[in-house]
Amino acid sequence: MFTLVLFALFFAVPLVWLVLATTKNGEQLYFGAPLSFRSVNHLVRNWGSSRKHDAPVRPQPTSRDQIARAKDWYCRWPVHWFSRLAVKLAAYLAVEVR
Repeated sequence: MFTLVLFALFFAVPLVWLVLATTKNGEQLYFGAPLSFRSVNHLVRNWGSSRKHDAPVRPQPTSRDQIARAKDWYCRWPVHWFSRLAVKLAAYLAVEVR
């Protein structure tokens, strides 16, 4: 039971801090208490600022060369991934056989 409580605290406290950090300005982040709640106004302003700066995960290519490289990467990544998997499995099986 004690281990479960430690596990929960270990993962919950940083998540709580992430939520509470959005309620503070820069000076309060550096010099204030880490798990204190400051202002709803800062929370609303920071949330709006983060939503305004959202960018796509992968920007769209702009030139023909970039489009060709993107297509090449999308076509080749499975080959690289599966070849690395095959090498790892072969090494694992070689060690297990001995």
